[in-house]
Amino acid sequence: MLEVVTKKILELDPSNPAYLMMISNLNASIGRWEDVLSVRAAMKKEGVEKVPGSSSIQVENKVHEFLAKDTKHQNRMEIFITLDSLYDQLKTVGIMEKREMVLLGMA
Repeated sequence: MLEVVTKKILELDPSNPAYLMMISNLNASIGRWEDVLSVRAAMKKEGVEKVPGSSSIQVENKVHEFLAKDTKHQNRMEIFITLDSLYDQLKTVGIMEKREMVLLGMA
């Protein structure tokens, strides 16, 4: 089924980074790492870049936005420490057993 979906996506919109990342992530989810590398290499060769993910949170009256791989946020170390602590707590109660699925789009 993955081959059919991949073929159709590449016919309809071959330069859409979201679709290409979806194909890459689907391949990764079933352990097809050579196909993951192939998709990512093709994206790089064609100059197709993944749009960075972002999140927002409101604390009191201020909205904070975070981009993937953001190294400029003034409170990044405090945020990373807090996220690591939350991850450890989720792992302890068995919620974060499939962390690798979270990390697929981060490479």
